[in-house]
Amino acid sequence: MYEKYLLQLEEAGKIRNLKERSINCYKNYVSYFLNYMEKHPEEFTCQDVRDFLLAKKDDGLKATTLNLYNSAML
Repeated sequence: MYEKYLLQLEEAGKIRNLKERSINCYKNYVSYFLNYMEKHPEEFTCQDVRDFLLAKKDDGLKATTLNLYNSAML
């Protein structure tokens, strides 16, 4: 269901000349977010991302990992 969005993310990473490993990490982080949400990606809001990141923080993730999630969302 989300393949289209992950492909777009991969293409954006290649345009930005990111390493394959970075692109794969971003795709994983975005996949976690997509699976966390229960609505269509075109309906996402900034608040949805904030709520997701706050939930991850409450799960005990460190600031560096939260920053990676945040970068992937951008």
